[in-house]
Amino acid sequence: MAAPRVAGCTARRGGALLLLCAAAFGLAACTGSGYQYVKNGSNGSGTYFKVPNAWHVYDENAFLRSRHLSPTKAKAAKADSWTIAFDASSRPTLKHFNQLATKEPFGIAEVRKLAPEERDSFSLMAMRNYFVPVDDIAQSGGDVTPLRLDDFTRDGGFHGLRFTFELTLPTDKESVTIDQVSIVDAGTKEVHFLAVSCSSSCYDRKKDMINKIVDSWTVKER
Repeated sequence: MAAPRVAGCTARRGGALLLLCAAAFGLAACTGSGYQYVKNGSNGSGTYFKVPNAWHVYDENAFLRSRHLSPTKAKAAKADSWTIAFDASSRPTLKHFNQLATKEPFGIAEVRKLAPEERDSFSLMAMRNYFVPVDDIAQSGGDVTPLRLDDFTRDGGFHGLRFTFELTLPTDKESVTIDQVSIVDAGTKEVHFLAVSCSSSCYDRKKDMINKIVDSWTVKER
């Protein structure tokens, strides 16, 4: 398993290629690679990763529209965070965001400023429960099976958690597998997050591809 890289002096050559592709095309394909590189375009530290060209990527505006936020809340969300989604389905839809056991992989990436009240308590437990409240689900009778739980540190004070788990809710017949990774800076001011999920039978078929996506995820220093 390759934990997220933090781009710095030791990784500038490869990172520069990815950034050139992203700068030239935004959410576009790098010619001949078979993948499109998705990059956070906000100021400060950045995040980027690759998904297959055939997968549909929803930009920040499309994702926010799907949340049906008020204009005020949408503006606040854009000021404090950056979120995109991507879907491997041949019939992609952002409705898959609300469906756990999708038939094809669905993912989300986010960069978000942490509120002052979060910073003091943003621990590995918070990272583990960031996308799905797995601890509460387990205590309520849900079946949570960890497949991977790796915490890591990087130069500059970055630290994070790669967590892959299988989840079955008491009300559902089909289980879902979620592969997620999160990282925060030394000052615990900003969290970078990526998750890819689908039904557990889908994950078994597509886990090599999902691993490539999560392993490609890189956080760029300020």
